[in-house]
Amino acid sequence: MDKSPIYYQYMYSYPHKNAYYEIEEEKILNAISNLKDDNLTLYIHVPFCESKCGYCNLFSIPNTSEVLLEKYIDTVCNQIIQYGNKLCENHIKFTNLILGGGTPLILSIEQMERIFKTLEENLPIKTDEVNFVIETSPNQTDLDKLLYLKNRGLNRISIGIQSFVEDELKCIYRNHKKESCYKALDKIINLKFDAVNIDLIYGIEGQTKGSLIYSINEALRYKPEEIFIYPLYIREDTKIFGRMNLNYDFQHEMYDIAVKELNKNGYIQTSMRRFVKRVNENNLSCGFEQMLSVGCGGRSYIGNLHFCEPYTSKRNDCKEVLSNYVDKDNSFKGLKGYELNFEEVERRFIIKNLGYYKGLDLKEYKKIFNKDLLKAYPIFEELFKEKLIELEGEILRLTKKGIKYSDVILPFWISDTVKERMKK
Repeated sequence: MDKSPIYYQYMYSYPHKNAYYEIEEEKILNAISNLKDDNLTLYIHVPFCESKCGYCNLFSIPNTSEVLLEKYIDTVCNQIIQYGNKLCENHIKFTNLILGGGTPLILSIEQMERIFKTLEENLPIKTDEVNFVIETSPNQTDLDKLLYLKNRGLNRISIGIQSFVEDELKCIYRNHKKESCYKALDKIINLKFDAVNIDLIYGIEGQTKGSLIYSINEALRYKPEEIFIYPLYIREDTKIFGRMNLNYDFQHEMYDIAVKELNKNGYIQTSMRRFVKRVNENNLSCGFEQMLSVGCGGRSYIGNLHFCEPYTSKRNDCKEVLSNYVDKDNSFKGLKGYELNFEEVERRFIIKNLGYYKGLDLKEYKKIFNKDLLKAYPIFEELFKEKLIELEGEILRLTKKGIKYSDVILPFWISDTVKERMKK
């Protein structure tokens, strides 16, 4: 295992959007019409950014066109209204609102206000009554926008710093300077949001033990509630593909250094990437969360039905998908998705719970899926032998070593059907 890539596949969700296929409009409408939940998340995807980072294979588009931005906002608002019409008689409550991207703060205050007003007029949601989260980048962290969002109820902000070393930023094609990081963080910290997250990357070509510790310590000066550390990975259709090689031994070493440094400073590791000052103690299992997404690039999870606009990471294809989206009148047509059968629901439950520090409750698993997990999957014998997993009472969880290799371990539960669809 020590010679394995530290990154194989980031299992933040299951199945991957690459496995999605065309979903009939009737199925989506039926799922929305029957949605009942008092702990819903609403996600709004803003796919625009100043420039595409070297490692990015997400649905995002560098854009400077105000005309396109306005058309996009029009379509998002129309989508919200259409969702509202279908959900008006349902018993639902939104408790989380997330704006992701891309870079949501590329929007003007007026554009954001249009979206929020449309939300509040058509859905049971108020921005100052939910857990309100937004992502930003240093160059887009404008004080007036932050003040506006603070007044709107924003309580968590996540900023993609990635490194405080100029040469490392250049290496991964981040379009901001070191100085911009400090200016952006000063603005954010001075406004005293409830939670601030800083993203960093390790394994960058030219990075050293000293430079990684430097970046971590610079981030720690701001005392963020959360820090995410991501391994650099190289995928097709990215700027760094073919221009850079990953040294797996180097990534292993950098990961260990980052974990040690963050633990030393009192941060608790809750997954391979996430470190927090305090853990949120709730007894909810992972895998059954429901989310409604608007915009081009986000995905919705309603029961066993997952759906979204067509997914791609290729730049020209992104433009085509976006063009089709802004021309849509019917928000429920032309979507891709995946209808999970009971086995896929089980695999999602295992992946989501094992990937989190609380682990998987064997009693709960047996109650839901009516079988013994450890007997159902012989792989656990090898995982115990390699000290990658441990059992504490009825809770099965990854060890510290297992968390390190979670991106290698968790893909074991990808079904053959999903694998085949991903290949296609």
